[in-house]
Amino acid sequence: RAVLEYALRNFSCVTKGDVIQLPFNNKNYHFELKEVEPQDAACIIETDCNVDFDAPVGYTENYEKPSAAGANDSGTSGGGSGTVDDSLLK
Repeated sequence: RAVLEYALRNFSCVTKGDVIQLPFNNKNYHFELKEVEPQDAACIIETDCNVDFDAPVGYTENYEKPSAAGANDSGTSGGGSGTVDDSLLK
């Protein structure tokens, strides 16, 4: 989030549907602006920008069912974990 907010300082305006490429740790990440408020275009010079994220493209949630004994092999509590198809990030 902080890296994206910092990168937005290089833009004077944004519009709904824009795609921003952000290089980070030797990878390029692409962010689509799905919502811009208060209108579909905004001047962001000298403006504090708030960003929220949707789930990444290709993201699925995998929920593990608790075992009959009530413990799992990894020694951590149960719950969901997410996976991202890395081929979609390139």
